[in-house]
Amino acid sequence: MADQLLRSATSGGSNDEEARSTQSRRDFVHKVSLAAKEMRESVYWLGLVERANLAPQSEIPPLLREASELVAILMSTHSDSRFTFTSPAPIAVPRPLFPAPSSQFLSSLLSSPLLSVVAHRPEVSGVA
Repeated sequence: MADQLLRSATSGGSNDEEARSTQSRRDFVHKVSLAAKEMRESVYWLGLVERANLAPQSEIPPLLREASELVAILMSTHSDSRFTFTSPAPIAVPRPLFPAPSSQFLSSLLSSPLLSVVAHRPEVSGVA
């Protein structure tokens, strides 16, 4: 579970980074859509961790809140870009949603004991 959470959280940031260097609006919309999808998956995994009591309960709500805010930002960016796709004007790629090299969400997630606690639970890691 910890591995899936880490993968989805880091993938959201990498897809946002790729969106900033796209050569077409269509590719930009696609990459932002992928980033939003990965962040929604992060919200899902965080919710499972919370409901299964696999991490300290004080760690989860701030991460869930920030991940949900990032999903909302990405979905708004996706919707705005998708509806203006037919515009012949050159695209103006918005400022990055995830400051390089990683977002505050990812930094918080990686610095919290959440991943190590979840990864070392026998029922999660598969270790008996």
